[in-house]
Amino acid sequence: MSFYTLKMSIDSQVLVTLNEIEHFYWTKKVLGPIHLQIKNHGLHAIIGANGSGKTTLLKIIAGLLTPSLGEVSYAKAAKMKVSFVSHKILPDPHLSVHEFLTYQAMLHQIEPALYTSSIDEVCEKLGLTEVKHQLIATLSQGYSQRLLLAMALLSRPELIILDEPTVGLDPLVAKSFLDLISELKKDHLILMSGHHLDEIEKVADDVTILLDGKVAFNNSLSEALRLSQEAQCLYLKTNANQDKLQELANSFEINEAHEDQSYLLRPIQKMTMDEASHQLADFLIKADLKVHAIYPYQTTLEDIFKKVHKQ
Repeated sequence: MSFYTLKMSIDSQVLVTLNEIEHFYWTKKVLGPIHLQIKNHGLHAIIGANGSGKTTLLKIIAGLLTPSLGEVSYAKAAKMKVSFVSHKILPDPHLSVHEFLTYQAMLHQIEPALYTSSIDEVCEKLGLTEVKHQLIATLSQGYSQRLLLAMALLSRPELIILDEPTVGLDPLVAKSFLDLISELKKDHLILMSGHHLDEIEKVADDVTILLDGKVAFNNSLSEALRLSQEAQCLYLKTNANQDKLQELANSFEINEAHEDQSYLLRPIQKMTMDEASHQLADFLIKADLKVHAIYPYQTTLEDIFKKVHKQ
């Protein structure tokens, strides 16, 4: 029996509300309980390790999957248009771009008289005009992803859901695709999942981190980074051995950074970054250590992600 319900959201600043959502595959619980509100603007990123429930959650929000328990509320329950795009969607390779989009226009019940203008509009917006009459089988990965995005835009949705949209794209093509998404989020709410945290940090306004099927973190990205920066630290790359690091631990909390022999140092006592830098420099000089790099460290989304998983 399903206890899933759908109703109108009251808060005009929130487009989607998930209340106590849970989902099971047979007897295995894969999601929840989740309570989450998604604002009606910008790009909201859903991130997490493999198996954390990202795709399941996105499908529930899109209405493609009925949760086992809980309630999903939409600000425009009867009228809101939602488009779901996954890298796993495979259009018929024997169709041309124009033929595929015409078929999608029929599915979206667009008036036949508007087929051409609607297709031309999305093709121009996404840079597909020059390949509009090309077979899908001959498209590059970058153009193939743009085609899926064009499919999503045809219905003029309020909410676009992108499930790992840059999977398989080389860095330059991925950057170009993210630039498109940055433009689209000005006119649509975009909900996106992904594994490349550096990419997500460039485009996301809000971030939710899933851990074992539950919300472990939910905040605006800028606010999360600002709060993390308040607990400032220094980046140090040095050849210090464990004995020297132990001495340094009397004055600094030490965490390993992303590279070998590199560390993030946070002063144990309250002091300014200038004071901490001078104290660290004095120690390094007295200890006669070789220093490869030292500078104030800027927190990243990857740091927040790792901290959430450690907790």
